[in-house]
Amino acid sequence: MKALKVFYDECIESKIRQCELRSNNVHGRSGCIRRRAEINRALATYIEDHRAELIEEMLQSGVERDLGRINAALLKAFWSAFPVDTFTAVEDLQAFRH
Repeated sequence: MKALKVFYDECIESKIRQCELRSNNVHGRSGCIRRRAEINRALATYIEDHRAELIEEMLQSGVERDLGRINAALLKAFWSAFPVDTFTAVEDLQAFRH
């Protein structure tokens, strides 16, 4: 069990680094790129702040060492806390409609 906790912690640390790299485009020209950077920054912060809870949830749900299921568990927890419309500006929605 302890080895699995360490594995999950390492996966979370890797995901945080990945999100931090992706969040560097916060000043990009495209609104989509800026929004993606904003989402990745929020995801990194959320995962860091809720690390222990996320590890416990993954232990309880039995995701084992499946990286796809680990990533899915992290994203599911994040999106349940931050609905997608949290990051969608009204003007972006109007642009997509035209």
